[in-house]
Amino acid sequence: MDTDPDAVRPDFLRDFHSFTARQINRRYKEGDSLFSGKQTNIVDNESEQDILNRIVYTMGNPVADGIEREGKNHKGIRMRWPQPDKVIKRPVGFWRLPENGGVAPDEVVLRFTRPPGYEALSDEELDALIEKQVLAYEKEERDKRDAKGKAFRCDVTDEKPDPRSCPKSPHKLFGLAPLIGACIKEQRLAAIERLRAFRDDHEVARLRRKAGEEGVIFPHGTFLALHRWNVLVQPTPT
Repeated sequence: MDTDPDAVRPDFLRDFHSFTARQINRRYKEGDSLFSGKQTNIVDNESEQDILNRIVYTMGNPVADGIEREGKNHKGIRMRWPQPDKVIKRPVGFWRLPENGGVAPDEVVLRFTRPPGYEALSDEELDALIEKQVLAYEKEERDKRDAKGKAFRCDVTDEKPDPRSCPKSPHKLFGLAPLIGACIKEQRLAAIERLRAFRDDHEVARLRRKAGEEGVIFPHGTFLALHRWNVLVQPTPT
């Protein structure tokens, strides 16, 4: 989960994906595309339960994708709050050193923060709640695969996956990409209405500016208007 009060998420995603792809390609001596060219899908969570659902989904993904029977055995990036800060050193092989004109620091700190909501619970109680729901989700996904007779990768081999291998499942075209995470119907409908209103307001502001009108104020959430078009944007809601 992230927040974006300064409207910099598109630039962050662009740079993060670009540098990650080039670092991995350099590591494996490759030079082709690494990520899909499709637009990154951002889901807005409407409630504390929706935030928890996204955490559970992410943590349980190794089981849901048939990699491990228990997610705790997955050696990939599987970290969550509460954990101490993690110091990450600058990778070698791609980033220039400062003495050669590089600007990347020697190390950065990855800091985990408590998810919003559940203020009535202590840190220990919220951690226990997250763990309980992660384990329940993993069991549900594990039972589904077992019922269908689908093996887990850990049952077949203990070899490390080939970094150059491709997914065997067919690519799904024209599927819906969720924009709103809301398990409560009323909140979901309200979020859909806000999205429609934003798109309508944005189009009206764009057409007014295109017609040469001065001082047009775009709705909050307009990245291009703020950073590329240098126009007025409504302040961040409090």
